[in-house]
Amino acid sequence: MILWYSGTGNSRFAAEQIAVGTGERAVSMNDLIREGGKPELSSALPFVFVFPTYAWRPPECVVELIKRIKFRGSSHAYFIMTASGDVGDSEKYLRELCETKALLFMGLGAVRMPQNYAARFELATVEEDRQTVQAAVPVLREISKTILAGQPLDTDPEMAKETFKSHHLNGYFKNHMNSDRPFRVTDRCTGCGQCSEQCVMHDIVMQDGRPVWQGHCNHCMSCYGNCPTEAIEFGSKTEKRPKYSFFKLDFGPSLR
Repeated sequence: MILWYSGTGNSRFAAEQIAVGTGERAVSMNDLIREGGKPELSSALPFVFVFPTYAWRPPECVVELIKRIKFRGSSHAYFIMTASGDVGDSEKYLRELCETKALLFMGLGAVRMPQNYAARFELATVEEDRQTVQAAVPVLREISKTILAGQPLDTDPEMAKETFKSHHLNGYFKNHMNSDRPFRVTDRCTGCGQCSEQCVMHDIVMQDGRPVWQGHCNHCMSCYGNCPTEAIEFGSKTEKRPKYSFFKLDFGPSLR
C-alpha cells in the first residue's frame, strides 16, 4: 500500500509513479489527516509512505498520523521523501517512529523535486521544474524495483547532508516561521472555497466568501499553489513569484 501526503502535488506524483511501478494502490494521507480518528490499514505487502520534507524532517502531521494508525498484515515500512534540497537526518526520526509502531524500517529514499516553498524561497521556471521532474522519474523507477524486490532503500548521501539543521533548526522553523498571518487574499478571489476544502489542518474557514486563516498552518502551500485564480499571496514577497503546483506543469501522458 502506497500512502501519500502532499500539498502542491510533488509527493502525490512520486507516490503515483511508485504505485504504477509496484502495482500497488495509492492512498491519500491528506484525507486521513483531515478526517482524524484512529484509522486501521491492512496490507499483505509493505507499507510505503511518500511525503515532502519539512525543515529537514518528516512533516509533523504525517508523523502524528502514523502514530494513530493501526497497521495490520505487513510490518515492513518504506519511506520516500521529496525535497528540493536536503532531507537532513530524517532517517533517524523515521527509525524512531518505526520502533514505536513495531514496524521494520526498510529504508528512506530521497527524491529531488521542484521547489514549492514560495513563502521563503525563489522558485524556478516552469521549464526548469519540468526538467527536475523528468530527472526524478528514473529515480522513482529504481525505488519501485527495490521495493518489489523486498530490498532496503538507501538514502542518496547527496541529499542527506544537513543533519545539523534537522536537529537544531527544525524547531525554529516550526515555532517561528510557520505563521499563517502573512497569508492574504486578493480581489481575484471568487470565494470558491477550494482552499478551505483542501486544507488538511482545518486552518482555513470561509467568512463572507473569503478565506480566513486560523493560526495552525503547516505551510504546505496547497492554498497558495492550487488556488484556481491565483488569488492567495504570502505578504508582499510572493507577488512576483510563481504559484507552484505540480499539476500546472501539464505533462499529460508524457511521463508514463
